[in-house]
Amino acid sequence: MTDIELAQLQKDADAGMADAQYRLAMLHVYGDGVPEDNKKAAALLTAAAEQNHVEAQYNLGICYHYGYGVSTDADEAFRWYMKAAEQGFAKAMSLVGTFYHEGRCYDQDFDKAVSWFRKAAQQNDMLAEYMLGICYAMGQGVEQNLEEAVAWLRKSAAKDYPAAKQALKVMGAEA
Repeated sequence: MTDIELAQLQKDADAGMADAQYRLAMLHVYGDGVPEDNKKAAALLTAAAEQNHVEAQYNLGICYHYGYGVSTDADEAFRWYMKAAEQGFAKAMSLVGTFYHEGRCYDQDFDKAVSWFRKAAQQNDMLAEYMLGICYAMGQGVEQNLEEAVAWLRKSAAKDYPAAKQALKVMGAEA
């Protein structure tokens, strides 16, 4: 990115344009042409997320989940993941499902977890495919069905998801 392009991006972000705020935030996350600054990135992501920018919502959830530029806060991470998930963002749907599956922030709810995993898997999300495979293998939120488990795990493994490959190996059904 040229200095002129970066200056225009900064101007657009300062003017409140959500996509510019998101793009500038991601440059700060990776230190790409600007100083690496997670606090600045989180502030820019917040501004964009509050304007319903779905990728900003998801990435702000990541910030709160792992403490990048903000204090770690699982409830706030879940809130932003849910906002992105409700807009159809597959990665966020998978993480919402994972929160329900693991009982983070709320009581463990396999039915809700499976519902979110299915929505994300319809968009070919490898984490969701893996988690659906695990749910079928364990009978969590669905009737136990090892054939269905293997089918979902193979979809995830085909995308090189290491945990799916390991699960298939353990089940004796390598991809």
